Amino acid sequence: MPMSWSGGGKWILLTLVDPQTAQDVWALSFDGARKAIPLLQTAFTEGHPQLSTDGKWILYESNETGRSEIYVQSFPLGAGKWQISTNGGRFARWRRDSKEAFYMDAFSFGKIVAVGIKITGSTLESEAPRPLFDSGYINAPNGHTGNWNTFAVSADGQRFLIPRPEAGVANALTGTPITVMLNWTAAIKK
Repeated sequence: MPMSWSGGGKWILLTLVDPQTAQDVWALSFDGARKAIPLLQTAFTEGHPQLSTDGKWILYESNETGRSEIYVQSFPLGAGKWQISTNGGRFARWRRDSKEAFYMDAFSFGKIVAVGIKITGSTLESEAPRPLFDSGYINAPNGHTGNWNTFAVSADGQRFLIPRPEAGVANALTGTPITVMLNWTAAIKK
């Protein structure tokens, strides 16, 4: 499952699920051989990788502590790995300038949490995580919605797009339809 790509289109980060082993993170290069290479391939479950805008850092989740937490590593992988969540974390995203990361603290109905990040050369410092608001996100059972792109964040980190059921809808799986408007730019011109 493609999860993130570099600004210049040189790399795509993938989550690869192998039922025999675990979930891992791979990178697909569009230079030369166009070959997929494993980045994070361990006995643990790693996933939801996000590449920083400058293409030098990868943000991802791993359950190596016994629960999902959020980590940052240099890209391509080098020395240093930093855990930036402290009480569980899922589905991380960068702010465009890579000075802040956002994640959910739970699988469903989690809070959106922000972590300030300061990168100096090859060293990273992170602030204490701070909860922002309840996401209202519901991960539907049996793969009805999937959880590959649970939310999006604006470039400045001030607005979030999160799929949520309409208030008062009893069954989130069958309650609210989604309307997709095609060619909306043409309608604006009229």
